[in-house]
Amino acid sequence: MNNEKQCVHIVVLSDTHGYLAPQIIGYLKNADHIIHAGDIGKQDILLELESYAPLTAVHGNMDGFSIRKYVDAVEKLVIMDTEITITHVPRNNKNIVANENWQISIFGHTHTASVISQDHHLVINPGSASKPRFSKDPTFALLTLCANAAPKAEIIKLPKP
Repeated sequence: MNNEKQCVHIVVLSDTHGYLAPQIIGYLKNADHIIHAGDIGKQDILLELESYAPLTAVHGNMDGFSIRKYVDAVEKLVIMDTEITITHVPRNNKNIVANENWQISIFGHTHTASVISQDHHLVINPGSASKPRFSKDPTFALLTLCANAAPKAEIIKLPKP
């Protein structure tokens, strides 16, 4: 990484429901970190994701014991001085206290991709990476964290399988 502008590239997924779209593999191979916001579906998905980059995952409402024994319902981590909270079901973010450091909330569940930024707080729903409802396109998010810069997130649409 360039010392002048050190960045971390994170692939954010949710709602794979046991299927990892082959079109996403190139993004995973280039990721510095992977986040999965629940409804993983199969333990094999966790193992495959871990083979590409460090993984932080939470279980969703559709994940059974085979997933829940490996991942919790909520995870928190700090990357590049940015606090990231991951859940599956959307949470009320009114308790977030704005400060000088960015905070990011990531959730899934709704299969509706969105990125909302306000007052040093970024809320990301990557949508469903594999089996979206309501005839939507499969989506995921790319999150980029760089030293001394605001985080950037974009939604990537994949072709329907």
